[in-house]
Parts: sequence; structure tokens; C-alpha cells
Amino acid sequence: MLKIISIRKLLSYSLTFIIIIIVLIYNFLFSSYFWNHYIKSQLNDIYRETLTIDFKVEDISLFRGLEIENIRIYDKITDTPIVFLKKLRLKYFLLGVLNGDIGIREFLLEEPKIYLYKINDRWNYESFNLKQEQKELPKEEKTELPDAIHLFIPIRLFFYFNVKDFALHYKVSKKEDNIENIIEELDLQGISFSTGLITKRFSKVDLNYKILSIIDDFLISLNPNSDINFLFKKNHNISGKPIISIQIYRSNNSENQFLTKIQIDTKDLSISSFNTSKEIITQFIWDIDYKPEEQKIQIHEISLMNPSGYLLFLNGEIKYIENDWYFSITQKEVTNKQFSLNLYGEVLSILTNNQLLLNGLISIDKFNLEGELSNLKIDILTNIPYFRFNNHFIQNLNLKLNGNLDLGNYLSPSHNDQNKNNHQKNLAFNVIQFLNLENLSLIYNGALIKLYGNIKESIDINLAVNNFNLGQFLNPFFTGNLNGRFIVNSDYDLSTIQLGGNINILNSRYTIDGYISKEQQIYLIMNGLVRRNLNETNVSLNIERLSTNSIKDNNPFVDIAAEIDLKFGKSQRYNINLKKFEINYLVLEESLPINLRSNLLSIRNLLINGVKLSGTADLTLSDSNLYSTDLYLLLPSLHPSGIQISLHLEQTENFIKFHQVSLRGWYGTFLIKLNGSIYKKQNLFEPDLDIFLNYQNSLMSEVYKNIFLRGNITLQVNLNKQYLKGQLHMDQFDLKYRISCDKQNQELCPYYEINNLYLKLPFNHNLDSISQVTYQAYRDINLPEKNFSIKSIKSNYSLDNAYFENGFYFLGSPLTNAIEGYIEYKDNILWIPYLQFFSILKNQFNGTIELKNFYFNLSDMKPENMQMAGKLYILNFDLNALFPKAKSVFKGTISGFSSFRINNFKNLLNNLELKLSIYQISKDFAGFVVRIIAPTIVAMVVNNLLTIDDIDFELKNGLVYSNIIVKSSGFFSLSRLIQLSDNEIKQERIPLMEFLKRSEKEVKKELE
Repeated sequence: MLKIISIRKLLSYSLTFIIIIIVLIYNFLFSSYFWNHYIKSQLNDIYRETLTIDFKVEDISLFRGLEIENIRIYDKITDTPIVFLKKLRLKYFLLGVLNGDIGIREFLLEEPKIYLYKINDRWNYESFNLKQEQKELPKEEKTELPDAIHLFIPIRLFFYFNVKDFALHYKVSKKEDNIENIIEELDLQGISFSTGLITKRFSKVDLNYKILSIIDDFLISLNPNSDINFLFKKNHNISGKPIISIQIYRSNNSENQFLTKIQIDTKDLSISSFNTSKEIITQFIWDIDYKPEEQKIQIHEISLMNPSGYLLFLNGEIKYIENDWYFSITQKEVTNKQFSLNLYGEVLSILTNNQLLLNGLISIDKFNLEGELSNLKIDILTNIPYFRFNNHFIQNLNLKLNGNLDLGNYLSPSHNDQNKNNHQKNLAFNVIQFLNLENLSLIYNGALIKLYGNIKESIDINLAVNNFNLGQFLNPFFTGNLNGRFIVNSDYDLSTIQLGGNINILNSRYTIDGYISKEQQIYLIMNGLVRRNLNETNVSLNIERLSTNSIKDNNPFVDIAAEIDLKFGKSQRYNINLKKFEINYLVLEESLPINLRSNLLSIRNLLINGVKLSGTADLTLSDSNLYSTDLYLLLPSLHPSGIQISLHLEQTENFIKFHQVSLRGWYGTFLIKLNGSIYKKQNLFEPDLDIFLNYQNSLMSEVYKNIFLRGNITLQVNLNKQYLKGQLHMDQFDLKYRISCDKQNQELCPYYEINNLYLKLPFNHNLDSISQVTYQAYRDINLPEKNFSIKSIKSNYSLDNAYFENGFYFLGSPLTNAIEGYIEYKDNILWIPYLQFFSILKNQFNGTIELKNFYFNLSDMKPENMQMAGKLYILNFDLNALFPKAKSVFKGTISGFSSFRINNFKNLLNNLELKLSIYQISKDFAGFVVRIIAPTIVAMVVNNLLTIDDIDFELKNGLVYSNIIVKSSGFFSLSRLIQLSDNEIKQERIPLMEFLKRSEKEVKKELE
């Protein structure tokens, strides 16, 4: 028994002790001493270098709330306050949770002041920042929210938040030597704000708009009974006591269940700058309430006015009648309906130092909304006598609009989804039953603009523009005055829309890279059709005429006519039928900017007689894009017949397939075709293409200005990743080029002819390797049969300008070939074992020139890997065949031998090795050569007293070395010039460029 009593006493003492400990801890934690001393000292210790924090806790309770007075936070670095709060009060009743009441009875901030100061590019609130290591937070997995939250017990929420006399002080300044220069300053005082909420008891929370149904009482109030002290300083001062008051209230227990009131009045607000001061007087009022017993929204006033008058003054009501809302809103008749913008223009001018200009008058003469949501009548009449904003000036703007709208699809609760669908079939834009724009006319910057139209059984819109200056928006790139009319006509459901336009731009100019064109006129006549359904939209546009004319004689130099069909949807298609595209370049050239005219000089001869283009282009965009183009291009300067261009290809992400690519021209005598594909593999494009070119014409035809061709040319090429191979075949090919001249007798104009050219050349180039076949491997092969020949090369003038009536043969003759030889290209090497040039002078054999063992290794097309070598022989060749009028220097036969080699094309001049030996030479020509390599006085002596037996030249590293073997009479010595028994002349190291200049000079002397 004693033991049981002892245990009971022990438990009783223990429980009492625990309760005493809990009470002591509670009294300590929720005591003003703990907060006023310990917490305050801890905060000041944390921010001891940057902030001073002070407050006084008057009351604190876990169950009731707390009250703190005189909260101060001061920045030590900028020596400025950050926050001051006279009183912070938080009231709640924690035990109310047991009854399902959760909320805050009062949260009060009394006279809060916030100071935002920026001194020397540092804000005072930056003192709150403590340097801490940023830790990466784990990524939270997103979970879908339920439609509603269900609670275990019914609860009621409430709160009340109240701010009394709030102030904001904002300042930006620079401070040096304790002198502060204020750049910008804002002082806002006297703001009071309160908001509160009480809900019904609920046990379910809908996570959608229905959550609003649980609200019983709701309040938002901003400055209901006081004005605001406002001051702003920068380059100007704005100060005063404007009224900004907002009240939004809802209560199920009041006569007006829901009301909203907004009042903004700036009559005591003024702006000043230097010696200028202006009051800003504007008033906006919004006063609307809802009466549940009448199911009516009463609009007492929605207005905007300034001293000049009212811009807007609406009143009326919205009633709920027969399952629909009925509107009756109208613009009230007022004494002065013209609302002036001049006041705001003066304020804007002060704010921007006269950089912006604004003035004008606006008058809304009528604004009526009448009827149910499903049949809402609208009537608007507006007039703007004038309006100006900077360079935008409007005069006499008149707007007259009336119609019927159906907003029931969106706003009326009586319209279900089936009604919506039925309405949408009969409504333009799903809203408009009828709309009549009787007039919208204005004069804008001197241009007359008129717009009128209606939406009823169809949609008709008509826009007319007269003298609209495009330069005010597009200068300096484009200027001109736009005139024209644009018409839109559509079915009521917008499934078919017709477009039409007749537009001209007068006195237009354009600029390219700072150079301006001359004035011109642009004319456009077009009509179109737009069809749409759920999956796609089709646009058809017919450009009857788009022309650009010269301003001088109104002569068109660009003339276009086209039909365009566009399809938008899952797959897109663009089709253009270009009926006419003509350019009169001689007229166009006069209007072009000088830089563009200069850029076109290189192709001026092609364009000078004009350009004509027609045909079709079709582009289908889908997973496999298809391109199809068939064009006819006529360049009269190139040929009197046109060029047909066809392009049909397919493109995907990984390949381009050419189904048909061809170019045909010159009356069908010329054809280029391309077939094959280009594949993409590992981000690289690999070709597999076949190219075919053919020219076949038995008549001598002009293909370009003064260029005539006849004969057959066929080129076949196959290109893939590994190789380029094919064959070039030319047969009975003649070419004639006539130089344009001013001579009356065109037969006296110089011409040059190549007659009866034959070539059959297969070729093969390996793209993946460098050819290792050396020059030595080719030198000793047997000479094959010829595959290249030219019958003759002639002109009606020789090189020294001697005229020959029936033509002067440089090489060959009617009876003998000019050139014969063999050409081969394989293993990346161009190989010519022999190529012979035959000269005939007055039907007599005149010697030969022969190229032997010519080797050109193109390798991988890189200059450092390319090589060339060969030999050239001259045998009994009389230069008189080329220069019949020349002096005696070019008379007489010469014979010689030359070899050349280049092992690296990267530095061609230094890598070229050349040896030349002339062992048969006429006396006059020998003197000509010596004059090039020796001083003139010595050359004269050599020419008169010595005989030349041999001349040798060698080119190394860009220098010419010469050696001349002579025979002397024996009684004359040239000392240093002639050595080695007086029979050798040496002249070493003449730079190649100097050698060529001397040669050119001597040739000119001989031909003069």
C-alpha cells in the first residue's frame, strides 16, 4: 500500500514539474524581455557591419498575437534609414481552430515608411545581403493537382489587413566630400490601404473558378477618405495632392451585394520646370453596384474629363431578363463634348524638354449599347477635328458605326455548347450579326483616307487612299505618294474572301547603300480569292499588272503579270504562273542608283536589249518537299530565241533527288540536263550526278553578241564521291568572233575564226587520291592516233594589222590542218604526247611548232601537289607568217628547242624552270634578241659586226639567264662582254618582269 502511494506521489510531482518547466519556457519565449533584448542583439550581431535594427515588443502571445512599436532599420554604410514602422499589430485567436475558424483578426501596419536610397551606385537595401554559399536545391517532381481538395472538418477562413499612412521615399544621388547631388527623387505619403475576406464554412475546395463561391464578404479599399501627398523631382518637379481612391466591396448581408468605386482626380497636381508651371487637371470616375434582389448592375457613372470637357460619360444598367442579360448603356448628354488634349501636350512637352508634341480635340457624340447579349445593338459616332502627335497630324476624322453583336456565346449562361455551335455557323468572327461602318474618313499628314463597309449577309470593305506619303515611314529606303483603292468581299462565315486592288505610287524613289534612284511611277492592278476550311487555306492572287514606269514619258521599264496560288495547312503549296515579266533595260538603266548601275556594267551587254521571262513555279512543302519550275527566258542580246529552264526535284532531310533539271535554248540547238541525287551522310553531302550537255547546229548562228557557232558539242559527266569521269566530243565545230567597230563597211571589222575543230576526249579524275604516276612513266610510250585537230585558224587581219580580203591564215590552210595531236586525261593527269601546229605562208609550207610529252598532274587540285612538264620544238618557222607588215626583224626562219617543269604551283614564279635554245636564227632577229638582254649600243655593234650561232635562255627562281654564241671577224674585241676566245656573250640574272617589259618594248618598235 505504501509503495502504491509513493508511485502516485512521484507521478504527481513529475507532472507538476513538467508543467512548471513548460510554463517557464513559454513565459520566457513569449516575453517582451526575450524579444527586446536577446532577439534584437542577435539580429544586430548578424548585421553588425551594415545595419542597425531596433524595435520594442509591447505584447506577445502564442494564442492572441503580438504588438511591436517603433521598428527601425538603419543602413550604416550609406548612413540612411531603410524602414520605419510606428506600430505592427497581429491579432488572432489560436483556439478558434478547434471550432473551424482559421484566420487573422487584424494585421495592422501603422505609419510604415520605406526609404529606397541609391548613393554612388549603391542601394541602401543591399546591406541585407549576406554572403552565403548557394546550395543546389533538389528538383521537385511535378504532380498533377486534383480537381478539388476535401477537408476532414468544415472550416471558415477570414483575414483583415490594414495599412495606415504609408510613405515611400525614393532617392538617387551622387555624394562627394559630404556634398550630395540629388539626381532623382520621389516622395509619396498618405496612402492607406485595407483588405479583408470572410468565407462561408466549407469542407471542399474547388481548384477552379468555383472557388470564388465560398467567399461571403470581401473588401478592398485604397484611400477612401484622404488624398495623397506626391512629389517627384528630376529635370522637372511634379507635386500636389491627387485623389486616388478605390473601393471594391462584396457582402451577402448588405443592400448592394457588390459595388466598385474608383476615383482619380489630379486637380491639385502640377508640374513645373525652370520658369514653367502647369496644373494637371483630370478626373476619372467609376461607380458601379450590383443589386441581387433586382438582378441588376447599376452603372451610375463611368467618366473621364478635364477642364475642356468630357471625353466619356456613360451611365445605364444591365439586367438579367428571361435567362439573358439586357444592356442599356448610353453616352450622357453633357455641356461640352470636345475633349482637348492640349493640357497633356503641355505636360508632355515639359517632361521631355520639348521633344514630344501633342495636341488635339476628341468628341464622342454617340455611344449606345442596347439589347440582350445575344442581340446587342451598338451605335458609335465619333469626331476628331484635329489631332497631332509629333509628325503625325490628323484632320477631320469622322467615325460612324452601328450594328448588332452576339456575345451570348461567351458571356450568357443560357447558351450551351449546342447553341454556341449553331450560332458560330451564322456569325462573322463568331460575334457579329450585323455591322455597318457608314464612314471612317480622315486627312492624315495631307493624305485623304476613307474606309467604309458592312457585315451582313456578306462582308464588304472598301479602303481608298489619296496622296499618302510613304517616305514618312520608309525614308530613306523608299519614298513616294500612294494612291489607290483596296476592296475586300467575303462570305458571312469567312470561308471565301475576294480581294481587289488598284494602286499606284507616284514620284517614287529608292535607296541602295546610300545611292538614290531617279523618280519613277509604280502601278498595281490585282484581284484575289481566299478559301479556307478547318484543315487548309487556299489563296489565289491575280496580278493583272505590276509595272514601273519612267516619270519622263511614262514608258514602262518593268512589266509583270502573274497568277499566284498558295495553300496553307498540313502540307503547303506555292504555285506561281508568271504570265509576263519584261524589263526594258535601256529605260530602267536611267533610273537606277549609280552604284547599282556600275555593278551591272559587267552584264550590261546581256541586258541592253531587254529581258523577257514567263513560265510556272510550283513548290510543295511536306515531309518530302517537291519543287517544279518551267520557265521561258528570252535575252535578245544573247540570242533571238528563248531559253527553256526546267527544274523538278525532291528534297528530304537526307537527300536531294533531281528528277529533271534541264536548260534548252537557241532554237533547241543547245541542251543541258542534270539527273541524280545528293545524299547526306554523317553531316557530309555526297553526290551521284549525271550531267549532259549538247550543242548541235549545222548553220552558223549567233549565240551571243558577235559570237557565231556551228557544229556538234557533246559533254557527258558522271560525278560521285569517288570520281569525276565522262567524255567531251566536238565534231565539225566552227567558231567566229567579230569585233564591233564603227566602220561603214562591216566586212572591214576584224574577225577571228576557228574552222573544223575535232576532239574526242574521255576523262577520269579520282577525287579520293593523289596521282602517283610520274612524268618519266609517260615519256617513252608509243604515239597514238590523233584525237584532236583544227583545220585552220584565221582572221581578216594579221597581228600587225595587215588587211586580207579572203582571210589571213595564222595556222593551217583550206588544204592542210592547222593543229593535230592527241589529248588524254586519266589518273588525274592531262597527257599530250604530241601536239603539232602547221604554218602555211602563201600556200607554201612554213615550218612547224610541236608540243611533246606534255604532262600536267592535277592531283587533288591543291596547288602544292600539282606538277607540270613538257617540251616544245620550233622547226623552220618563218615569223613573217604572223607579221607580214613588220620590219625585217620577223623575216627569215628560226628553229629552237624548249623544256619546262613546275614541281609546285603554290609559288609558281619561283618554281618554274625553263630552258630555251634557238639554234637557227636570222641576222635581224638575232639583233632584236640581243637588244633585249644587252645595252642598245652594244647590241648595235653585235648586230653589225658579229654573227649569232646560238641563243640560250634559262629561267630559275624568277631570274632570266642568257648565253649567246657569236662569230667574230677577229680584229674587234668587246672586252668584258665577249669572253672565252671572243665567241660568247653572257648576261646573267635579269628579273623576269624586267625581261618581259624589254621584250614588249622591242616588239612595239618593230610593229610601229
